[in-house]
Order: sequence, then C-alpha cells, then structure tokens
Amino acid sequence: MNLNSFKWVIILSILIMNLNFCQKCDEITIKGVTGNVKLGAVVETEKDEIYYVEGLNDWGNNVGKKIIISGCLSKIKHVDKKKNDNQIIQTVDNGIWIEKLIRKPKWKFTDK
Repeated sequence: MNLNSFKWVIILSILIMNLNFCQKCDEITIKGVTGNVKLGAVVETEKDEIYYVEGLNDWGNNVGKKIIISGCLSKIKHVDKKKNDNQIIQTVDNGIWIEKLIRKPKWKFTDK
C-alpha cells in the first residue's frame, strides 16, 4: 500500500467514526417493571415490550419495582445463524429479533 492510499484509509476511518458519534437517537421515556435476563437488566412495559438498559447487568434488590426510565433508544437487529442446512434450531420469529436498548439511561422508581 502506498502512502497516498494509506492517507485515504485514515481519512475515511475518521469520517466513519465521526458519523457514528454524531448519529441522533430517539429520546424515549417509558414506564414499566424492572427485571433481569441473561443479557442484563431490562424494563418490561404493560404492552409486554422488553427494553434492555445499557451498562446495567442486573437490578439487584430492585427487581420487580415500578420504574420510569428515559434515554436514547437504539434498535439492534439480531439474526440466528445455523451451522449448516441440516441443523434444526428453535427460534422465535424465524430467528430474527430486535433488541431495544436504552442508552444513557436515567430512571426513578415510582409507586404509580
């Protein structure tokens, strides 16, 4: 790789990083009940929607409490992968699910 090509690789990398940091997000506020799952702490709404909480592994003694939480909503699409065509795996929604993640969360517990 010559020096000119290397400069363009660096410039493009910096631009891509800046685009990722500058992306706007959907600010949300939800009400729900706290819970823990294998992937971490969650909030479940009355409509049975599950929201993961960024940076929180579990709620500790606060499991099952009512909460109002706000933050930046990220939706991450997951697709289950098969090792080969003959393998049978149990999946939900044909192996596709959307993880709803609340980034930069702020919350307060409530009695309502």
